[in-house]
Amino acid sequence: MILEALHNMVVTVITTTFGWLPSLPEMSETIVDIGEWIVDIVTAPVQSVSMFYGRTLWNVILVMVVAIFNYEKIFKGTMFILKKIPFLNIK
Repeated sequence: MILEALHNMVVTVITTTFGWLPSLPEMSETIVDIGEWIVDIVTAPVQSVSMFYGRTLWNVILVMVVAIFNYEKIFKGTMFILKKIPFLNIK
């Protein structure tokens, strides 16, 4: 209920803010083509890499990078948990 009210309020603010602007003319084809060309240049390397490597590999790499950067915190947390198990006798 609160989220719906906030959503309606944001939509109303955006509508009233941009509603008074005049209708803008359409862009020329040259500008649209240049924009599409820039987007193609930026996304081409990503598409070529993703063609060879799947999403699963990138997920594993991301998890490994996060684990490497947080190794000390992970080690301390694991040791804290292991020290709480008395029959393991870890000191």
